[in-house]
Order: sequence, then structure tokens, then C-alpha cells
Amino acid sequence: MTATTPPRNRRIRAYDAPEWRNQRRGDRQGKWGTWWRDDRGSVAAEVTLLTPFLVMLLVFVAVVIHRGVDARVRLDDAAHQAARAASIERSAPAAVTAAQATASSTLSTAGVVCESLGVETDTSGLVAGGAITVTVTCTVNFSDALILGVPGQKELSATASEPVDVWRSVSTNSGGEQLMTRHAPPSCTGRVCSWLRGRRQWWGTEEGRVSAFVVTLVVAIVAMAGLTLDGGLALAAKVRAGGQAEAAARAGAQALDLNAYRATGTVQLVPDHAVAEAQSYLAQVGTTGTVSVSGDTVMVTVTSTHRTQLLGLVGISSLPVHGSGSAHPQRGVEDIEP
Repeated sequence: MTATTPPRNRRIRAYDAPEWRNQRRGDRQGKWGTWWRDDRGSVAAEVTLLTPFLVMLLVFVAVVIHRGVDARVRLDDAAHQAARAASIERSAPAAVTAAQATASSTLSTAGVVCESLGVETDTSGLVAGGAITVTVTCTVNFSDALILGVPGQKELSATASEPVDVWRSVSTNSGGEQLMTRHAPPSCTGRVCSWLRGRRQWWGTEEGRVSAFVVTLVVAIVAMAGLTLDGGLALAAKVRAGGQAEAAARAGAQALDLNAYRATGTVQLVPDHAVAEAQSYLAQVGTTGTVSVSGDTVMVTVTSTHRTQLLGLVGISSLPVHGSGSAHPQRGVEDIEP
């Protein structure tokens, strides 16, 4: 009598034999092949179901991210320009007026429309060797993105500080403090929550499966949102770093050699003092950088790191940001150099 299966014993089990393993592997492959053949998901159905989500994501990228990031970049530049204009004025009222006019003009030229614009100028540091600080606040309109549940308006602000020239006399005045507005996060309304609960059963019985091209499309849109958001914020950080580098260079360019100036009338720097003044300013604004002096020119490079928000999902957790600026002493400065 011929046995059709290997004998069972304590050492060798029947399904451990090579021919039985091959048979079980073939059964599994057959089941998977049947599952794929029975898949009734269609591209049209998937696109129909995901279209509202994709449209909202595109609106979010085009309106909220792009407009907010662009306003953020322009606002940093406006604050820097306003602080620079205020720092060369001789009196506090003139500094306040110059800051307001410069901020408004800079934003208008850049095409940024603010529902309301506020410019706060702290003139308490408007003394020789001090620093003047300007905070620009802009309310950006997001009313065309209300479908996403975001607030119709968003308040953005930027602050910049500029050193005041040492070799001049100015009057002083105290500045005020700025109040910030915070928006509560949008909440889920009762009607929306009820609609979602009513669709749970329908979604549970849906047999369509997401195809590869839909997954690729969603990933591409998310990547585009990440590049727009984090790239724009990195650009804003670069503008801010450039402003800090220019201000630090101006602080260092005031370290004049008084003995040489009194003896020969030559304007020249004391390199060690110039480097120390620039580094002191960088420490005051909470950043770091490298400072070098060549002749009568102070050159500053600020290096910082921008922490990403969406690009972290693909392994890019941070982006390096660099900003550079230079300055040299000059007689009779009455206006901002281009």
C-alpha cells in the first residue's frame, strides 16, 4: 500500500516537506491573483470621491500658503526698511513718521494689500549708539478660502531693529507696546459633524480601492504645498537674516579711529572694535554670524536654520539660511543708501 502523504512523527511534520511547501505557496499566489482580478475599484470613482479634497488642497496652497508666505516675506522687508529710515532721523516724532511712511510705501510697492496696517516704533533707543525697533502689523484677507474653515483675516507681524549712528546727537522719546491678536482655531459645526456621521456606513461599504495614480497625485500636491510653505518661510528667514547682517555691519562700521580722524581727517576703522561691535549687535538680536573687516568696510554673514513644517514628512527637517550685509563709514548721511 502506497502512502500519499509523508508519515507523521515528532520530528518531521507533513507540511514541512518541500512538495507541500510548494503547494501552499501556489495556493497563496492563487488567492492574491483572485483578489486583484476581483478588484472593482475604478479610476473615475476614485477621482470623483477625491476631487473635493484635491480642490480644497489646491485652494489651500494657492490662497492660504502662497498669500500668507508672500505677505510674511514682504512684511519682514518692510519692517527692516522702516527701522532703517527711522534710525537716521534726528527726533522721535520724525522717526515715527518716517517708519510709518516707509512701511506703507514698501508694502504698496510690493503689491501687499493689508486690511489694516499698524506700525509701532519704539524710539526709547533713539540715542547715539542705541537701537530703534519697529514692528509692522498687517491684516491679510483670506475670505476667498473660507471653504477650508480658515479665518477670513489673519494678522501677521514682523519686527526689525536698527542701530543708531554714534557720531551724532538726537533727542529721545519713549515708545509704546504692541498688542497682538490671536485667532481661535476653527471648530467643527454641528451640521458638518452630523453629515460626517451619517456617511460613515456608506464609506464602510465602499469597495473601490485607491489606484496608484491617485496616490501619486495626492503626494505631488502635498509636496507642492511643502515647497510653497517651507520654501517661502525659508525665504522670509533669509530676508530677516539679511536685514540683521546689514544692521550688524552698520553697528561695526561706527568703530572709528578717532586719533587718526583728528590728526589727518581720515575716516578709518579700528578692526578689532568693529568686529566686537558687530558681534555685540548680533548677540543682542539673538543670532550668530561671522564678521570681517577689509579696509573701511565691515562685512557680516548671518547663518541660521529654518525648521520645516511639511517637508519634514519627506525627511527634510531643516533648511540652512544665510544672509549677508556690509557697511562703511561715510560723512553727512542724510538718506538711506540704495
